[in-house]
Amino acid sequence: MSFDPLVYAQEQLVPLLHAIHLSVQDEGKADQAGFFGRILGGMEAAREPVDLAEPFMELSASAFMGFDFSPSVAL
Repeated sequence: MSFDPLVYAQEQLVPLLHAIHLSVQDEGKADQAGFFGRILGGMEAAREPVDLAEPFMELSASAFMGFDFSPSVAL
């Protein structure tokens, strides 16, 4: 069985990103909600593995964005 990045993204990452997006949105952090919403949308729209490149690059950049996460989001 081979690794399918699309299946992994849909089954593992999309639910986590959705939870983060909702949490920061509920906390009123519009900048973070917009950032994670764009990544979430990119992953949900992916139809080919190459479509995941941009969302993955953006997601990796989140470590350097200076976001202040609440304990519930920091997981």
